[in-house]
Amino acid sequence: DVYWTAFTENQTAGEKAFMVKHADALFDGAQPEVSTKETVRSEIAPLNPETDLSQPVTPEKLHDWIVNELGDTELAARVAERPDLTQQLVSGKLLPSKGMFQMLYDIGKTDPELAINLTKIAAEADRLIPLQYTRIEGQFSEEEKEEFLLERRFMATRDLHERNALEREMTTFEHLAVDFANTISNDERRRYGQPVHSLWDAQVHVYDAEHLPDEKDGPTGKFSFFRQHIKLANHERSETSTLNLTTHEMFHLKGYGAAQIWIDEQGGKNIAPLRSGLTVFEPFSKKGVNFEHTYLNTLNEAVTEELANRAIAKIPDTDERFGAQLAENRRKAAALFANSPGELEHLSRSQWITGFKKDERGVEFPKAIYVPERRMMYMMFDMIIQKRPDIFTEGEVSGREMLFEMLAKAYFTGSILPFGRLFNDTFGRGTFREFGHLQTVEEQISYLEKQERPAS
Repeated sequence: DVYWTAFTENQTAGEKAFMVKHADALFDGAQPEVSTKETVRSEIAPLNPETDLSQPVTPEKLHDWIVNELGDTELAARVAERPDLTQQLVSGKLLPSKGMFQMLYDIGKTDPELAINLTKIAAEADRLIPLQYTRIEGQFSEEEKEEFLLERRFMATRDLHERNALEREMTTFEHLAVDFANTISNDERRRYGQPVHSLWDAQVHVYDAEHLPDEKDGPTGKFSFFRQHIKLANHERSETSTLNLTTHEMFHLKGYGAAQIWIDEQGGKNIAPLRSGLTVFEPFSKKGVNFEHTYLNTLNEAVTEELANRAIAKIPDTDERFGAQLAENRRKAAALFANSPGELEHLSRSQWITGFKKDERGVEFPKAIYVPERRMMYMMFDMIIQKRPDIFTEGEVSGREMLFEMLAKAYFTGSILPFGRLFNDTFGRGTFREFGHLQTVEEQISYLEKQERPAS
């Protein structure tokens, strides 16, 4: 019964709370992933030895088996009347209905083991959304961690039915942007040997900017580690900016993820992020989790936006979906760089311009995001290249590209250790940890500049 009860996500302290390693240790590489995927037949077989495993399990057989397992009960009679809900456990292109989740919840109150196995079946059939995080830290057994991941998939998928009244339907262009972002982010995951998955339409929430919850102003997007969805706001954006924003947020949810869990003093399960892309979060302590204090977040945003820009830069002007809009954006950007190079020096490259917007005077100006973060990243690259001629020599692949590739790989696999080791070998022992603890771009640039100066 407790298994299906929604647990709090508040970071309350408790005597039974565990202590994970200090955040410094989290700069190490990723641990092996915990998998919840098993075949439908292997889930049914242990509970019903008479199941014929030589044939695929059909929704009809599954339905009969569930009713039989529930015995002579009122719940069995209610389930028997709704074979369509059983069908949703194993097939369908749309979000499973509220009725399916309610059925699993009701079964869980009567037979938790049966409910868990049915949820595993739904997960195997891709009827539950995949999670960004597949690694769990905490003083729990591997079986408990696996069940926790399954529970989170159940809850995250069920909660997709909770739509905000201020949301609006996606436009045709926004649907195309989501499809593109899904495809290109999966291509990157595949390139680094990671399993691929696509966000469902129900995981994308679109608002007009004035209606986006918790946002004060400006064009914006955000992703939720807990609920596994993205929110997009249209604030007089050009379509090219919308495409870039969608791709950026999609990459956030497709990057490496790890979570930490613990039991509070009331006995409730708590969850907090531990890793998201390159970002490292503070581990849980008796004071809870400080979500405002992270490590390497500026570098994480730099890599995320650079991945989005690079993906869009590869779209040809002849593309039927986005070609016309991108061609116009590129024409304007090229003209600006040609006519006013000094004014746009901070942008470094024209592909960083994701769109144009008019000010109150009606004058168009270029839009680009996370420019300081990326300038800091490339400054860091150049300093490493300059200090390590033993590694970086002129050739087909530039030093900048080699270093960006290291960070991109860490972004998707969680293995930041190779880059951290190179940083330490270049600037001195412990310097990557010191750099990672800095919270602002200004602090990081100042730190790098100090490394460039000769010791007094």
